[in-house]
Amino acid sequence: MSAQPKKRYTLEEYLELDKNSDERLEYWDGEIFSMSGVSDEHDQIEGNLYLLLRSRLDDRNCRAFLANISRSTEAYDRGDKFTNYKSIPSFREYLLAAQHRPHITQFIKRNDGEWIHREYNDLSEVVKLSSMDCEFSLSEVYQNVSFKPWISPLNE
Repeated sequence: MSAQPKKRYTLEEYLELDKNSDERLEYWDGEIFSMSGVSDEHDQIEGNLYLLLRSRLDDRNCRAFLANISRSTEAYDRGDKFTNYKSIPSFREYLLAAQHRPHITQFIKRNDGEWIHREYNDLSEVVKLSSMDCEFSLSEVYQNVSFKPWISPLNE
């Protein structure tokens, strides 16, 4: 028995599916991914980030977009999606914000093409986006977000 190959979609097929779908869909290289719903924490963090970026970019020729990507896509965001984004020559910075604790991962492309990695974990820390010449604190990103107590798997 052979496995059925995955269906590959054209961009036009994706756009038609997305237009007629009740769920959020994402398209990459012929594949379509269903984007599941998000938690209240995720929604608040995403809204905070959107407002922060939009307020700092209003007087520039830049726009901020909402993505609605859930925790279940974190591996994809850190892996294949980031790899694909890195293939865009003008792509300079990539941020990932955790929803279960104050934590932002930042990747910055240096002039020599090498990517450096920074982690922010304290609400008093400030993230500097050099590609857009702006900054914001983790306390602004996580404003009005309540975190559930973390239980170590070693203590279960």
